[in-house]
Amino acid sequence: MIDKERNFDEIIEYYKSRSTQRLLKGFKAQVENFFLNNIELNSEDFPVIHSVRSQIKHPEHLRDKLKRKLKNGALITKENLLFNINDLVGVRVLYLYQDQLHNIHDEINNHKNWKIFEEPKAYTWDPEAKAHYETLGISTEVIETHYTSIHYVVSVTDFFRCPSLDCKTCRGWLTYCAVR
Repeated sequence: MIDKERNFDEIIEYYKSRSTQRLLKGFKAQVENFFLNNIELNSEDFPVIHSVRSQIKHPEHLRDKLKRKLKNGALITKENLLFNINDLVGVRVLYLYQDQLHNIHDEINNHKNWKIFEEPKAYTWDPEAKAHYETLGISTEVIETHYTSIHYVVSVTDFFRCPSLDCKTCRGWLTYCAVR
C-alpha cells in the first residue's frame, strides 16, 4: 500500500504543478467559452443559457478518486491522468426552460472538436423531465432527491490549442459537463 500511496503523491504533485494547472486552466477556459460565446445558445432576444460555472478538481478530491479507481482495478499514472479521469475540469451549464435543453444538447453533439465519450446520462426526480430527456435519446435515471441534471463527458478529437501553452494540445482530454 505504501508504494501505491507514493504513486498517488507523485500523481498529485504532477497534477498540482504549474505546467499542469496552466494546461487545465486553458482547457477549462476553452470549454467554458464555447458555452458563453456560442451564438446559437446566447442570442440577445432569447438566450438559452442562463449561466455557466466551471471548476478544476481539488487535489485532495483527486486523491480520493484515485483510491476509488484503484479499488476498481484501474491503474492511473501521471502519464494517463489527463486522459482517464473525466472530471478534472467540470463545467455546469444552467438553463431555465425544459424546452431549451435540445439546443444545448445539439450544440454539444455537433461541436467540431468534441466527441461524446460516454453517452449522456440524466438524473431527475420528475417523471415529466424523464420523458422529455428520453425524447432526446438521453438515458435517464429517476432518483429520490430533488436534483435534476444531464451529465455529458466529452473528449477533444482534434488538435485543440489551449491559449498561451506553447502549442501543446489537449487532444484526447476528457471533460465533464453538467447541464441543469
